[in-house]
Amino acid sequence: MDICHLLIRMFCFDQRHTSQNLCEELQRVTTKWDISQKVHAVTTDNAANVVNSVKLAGLSHIPCFAHTLNLVVQSSLKEIENIRRKVKSTVEHFHRSTQANAKFFTIQKQMNSDSDSIPLKLKNDVVTRWNSTFYMFERIIKLKEPLTATIGLLHSPVELLLPLEWTALEESCKILKPFEQVTSEMSAEKTVTLSKVINIVRGLVSFT
Repeated sequence: MDICHLLIRMFCFDQRHTSQNLCEELQRVTTKWDISQKVHAVTTDNAANVVNSVKLAGLSHIPCFAHTLNLVVQSSLKEIENIRRKVKSTVEHFHRSTQANAKFFTIQKQMNSDSDSIPLKLKNDVVTRWNSTFYMFERIIKLKEPLTATIGLLHSPVELLLPLEWTALEESCKILKPFEQVTSEMSAEKTVTLSKVINIVRGLVSFT
């Protein structure tokens, strides 16, 4: 039997987001599609009103593991918030400045022995997605040398990371890498993921 992933309803919910209102809407949707007797569990984030709405409907609630993992990592990232802000400021400067970005691309080409390689852009993060912060860190580390050279030549107002901050960033990426791999694994749509949670948690605990 193939695993299916379908969107059956999307709409503007303009009522108060109380557990009762959410429960009634959930029941309306399942009734309309004649699947009330086929739904046994619902996976959502950890918002109390959403969790309670599922329970009011008489269904089992399964917390979204990827969302929970996101909250854990977001909390941990607060420890290096100053570094994240400096990195983000640098990325945004190069995204805004055509001159800086053009120079950055030129220097990448000069430093790369492969003349056919395409210069890479710096990646920005999205506050609600911790893995985007990881990708931002990973990319700026990869481009550290051409980036440092570009900033030095342009005499730009960008505040470069200090040596200790670069080290902290590199160590953070080593720690975050397994979490990124787990997030990708648990976000799969074509394979069963719930049965993997216990072993994945054990693996993360032993790693950290």
